[in-house]
Amino acid sequence: MQNIWFRGQLVNIVQPNHFWKKIICAAFFTTFFSTGFAVGETKYDSARSRGKETKFAYEVFSPETTRGSLPVIISLHGSNRDGRDLSDGEAKTDEFTDRLIDAGTEKGFAIVAIDAFFDMDLEPHQKKKFPQAFRFALFLKSKLSKLDRYDPNNFFLTGFSYGGGATLSTTDARVRYENGIPWKALAPTAPSCQVMSEPIKLPYPILMIKGEFDHYAVRACKLQARLLAEKGTEVRLEVIPDVNHFFSTPEGEHEVLARNGCPDNPLIRYPDGTFRFFDGSGETMRRREARHLCFTNRGLAGTDRLKIDLVVSRVLDFFTNNLSK
Repeated sequence: MQNIWFRGQLVNIVQPNHFWKKIICAAFFTTFFSTGFAVGETKYDSARSRGKETKFAYEVFSPETTRGSLPVIISLHGSNRDGRDLSDGEAKTDEFTDRLIDAGTEKGFAIVAIDAFFDMDLEPHQKKKFPQAFRFALFLKSKLSKLDRYDPNNFFLTGFSYGGGATLSTTDARVRYENGIPWKALAPTAPSCQVMSEPIKLPYPILMIKGEFDHYAVRACKLQARLLAEKGTEVRLEVIPDVNHFFSTPEGEHEVLARNGCPDNPLIRYPDGTFRFFDGSGETMRRREARHLCFTNRGLAGTDRLKIDLVVSRVLDFFTNNLSK
């Protein structure tokens, strides 16, 4: 038997099954949290990732009051899903997306939170098994842009850490848009920039945000930004001073699996699917070989989230300034 408080009363629940857990969690969330957005429902879909169909979860959070078609921000979580649970009580997001939901809906955006790990039960240290989350974002862009509720000309993409890297993966020359309309803008936060698609000229602007003391060295993202700019892409890298990867106060080194071993010579992913180091050294590789490179066990601790609200604000300002009128 399990007791919970619901609508001011102590309710006894006898061995709730999977279905009722979802109902209770959704009702609890709706009742106790006063929000600036309309709570939706968690939905599930699948897309190709690493050669197979992979299930993922997502939820759309919309402003309480809407007028016309909504601009949409799709957000991809990092390695740690340390934010709120979604309405089903099982899918999760991270702290960055959590705060983006609150701030973004207040500014009139619909926020799409994706749980890329939903069907895989992955832990942060299992980075070599992570799915290609950018494929889930592209799938939802195509799906949601067909609905009258959302403005197909105003779809934005952001993400933190692993999600920031996945955001940059959509800059690959092989990416195609079903409706022919690309992203309106990208804002990857804390990406590693140690593996990048061959830079090309892109029809949308990019804002990259890093912490000064990120254990994924800032100079790797400076290189990626420079290479994109040289191709004619509008790109800006903003470095937040005195904070680490989590936009938090650094608290010393700790051991963590991280793809941060190639900051000065990143891997380049080419349109034919092969990889090679930036300086041309070594042999051309396929993904199965390249996916194991550039990993270390070096990280920096500290998760007080000192500047994460600032980062969310900068992302939203950037997207707002790039809205189609």
